[in-house]
Amino acid sequence: ARNDALDDVKYAKSFEEAVSLKKQYGSTGKYIVGGTELNVRINKDDYNVLIDISNLISHEINWNNDKTEIFVGAGATFQEIYKNEDAPYQLRMAAEYMSTHNIRNMATIGGNIGTGSTVGDFIPTLLVLQAKLKLFDCEELITVERYIEEKIECLIQYVVISKENLDKIYNSKSYRRVSSDFSIIGVAVTYKKVHNTYTDIKIAVGGMGAKVKRVREVEKELEGKELTREIIMKIMQEKVKSRSSILRGSAEFREYTAAEMAAQCFGL
Repeated sequence: ARNDALDDVKYAKSFEEAVSLKKQYGSTGKYIVGGTELNVRINKDDYNVLIDISNLISHEINWNNDKTEIFVGAGATFQEIYKNEDAPYQLRMAAEYMSTHNIRNMATIGGNIGTGSTVGDFIPTLLVLQAKLKLFDCEELITVERYIEEKIECLIQYVVISKENLDKIYNSKSYRRVSSDFSIIGVAVTYKKVHNTYTDIKIAVGGMGAKVKRVREVEKELEGKELTREIIMKIMQEKVKSRSSILRGSAEFREYTAAEMAAQCFGL
């Protein structure tokens, strides 16, 4: 049976129609493809019209002609990315953090970004890779970070990642209470390493507040140093504080766990 909170589902036949419907319904209308986030939020958030764009959004994953950028269709599901050998290993690794096979078969990379989940299985990875978005009716690529921070609701067509950022050393970690649970804390890092010195450090943490964020104060403190587990743990716990309202562990537990995961991401 259809939820009483939902008034209608509109099936857009073109990107132009989808954008027109979004303008018509404003904040009460939401784009939908897989619906794994929106179906959970339907009784909590202030929207009652879904704009179905599942027949419009690309699922393809392709490099550009000179192999300097990869384009991931916003409609690509977690499972499609996980199984696609052409997908960057960083995205395949992040896709595996989605809790169950059933959800991975429906949840999309565009939806994960668009809903701005507090942990956002893909989002920590996309932030440290400095991924950008191709939005419909917008020539300029914008960063995933800006899209989330400014709560932009423009229609995402592609995620774009440069080979330069994919060539950096990468790692990520996800904390769940049990294997079938959703992620409670997520951490991703990229960096370069010469001998024992770490440079060009990027760190993103999810599950500590309303949004996944780059922790630039930590990055600055660690930049250009020879790192140890103790140094990373100390700076992370000093600079990264939990402001999450999700009742899954105390603030102290989250802060310690995020710090430990960050150290593990550096192989320490």
